[in-house]
Parts: sequence; structure tokens; C-alpha cells
Amino acid sequence: MTEYAYAAVETDYGHQFDVHCPACGRPAWHESDVPDCPHLAFVHSGELGEYVKTSPVFETLLALHVPDAESEAVDAPSVRDQLTEMGLGTGWLVLEVRSCGMACGPVRTNDVYGFHIDIGCDSELDDPV
Repeated sequence: MTEYAYAAVETDYGHQFDVHCPACGRPAWHESDVPDCPHLAFVHSGELGEYVKTSPVFETLLALHVPDAESEAVDAPSVRDQLTEMGLGTGWLVLEVRSCGMACGPVRTNDVYGFHIDIGCDSELDDPV
């Protein structure tokens, strides 16, 4: 089985890095009224060690293949292990955004964004097709 695509991006700590969908170019996720990109399957917060956003498809896959995922805090490498265990194929792109710097000492965060790019998107309706 062919594995999903995985890329890592390094940014400066405190730098605002907006993730956009590689399939349709829309901002991936908002904390406002703007609809999320329909390709976004999940967001994993490295700071919290948990998934903070999941699509219904991803929730089903996670529950099926990694039943204890909700009960344990995991870091970015462990997320990658979970995704490999789930058997995601070529229709998935995973982007790890790493940032590091100094606050009251060294600080590092890794947020992981997953996109299910096999689904289509109607640009006029903003709905997956």
C-alpha cells in the first residue's frame, strides 16, 4: 500500500503561520464563522497533545484503528505513527508545522494538519462534492 504524503515546515516561534489547503487554497481552519476547508480532516495541537479538530471520516478511522487515541496525549511523532497504523493512502497529505524559539526558556511546538485531498470541492458552493 502506498503511504500518505508528509511534509514538515519550520517557522519562528511566535510567527503567525496560516495554513492553507494545498488542494483548494482556502485557509484550513478558523476560529470564526468562516467555513473550514472541506479537505481538512484533522488538526493535532502539539501544545495540548490532542486532536482539536476532526472530520467525521477521520474520527471513524481513528476510532477503528487507534481506539485509545482520545485517552492519551501524544506528540507529533506519535501522531505520525498513528496515521501510519491507520493505513492512510495517497489521497492524504499531512503537514507538520514546527516552531521554536525562546520565551522563559526554549519553546517548541508541533501542530499537525491532515488533508483528505481525494475529495472534490465546488468553488461556487464551498461544499465538498
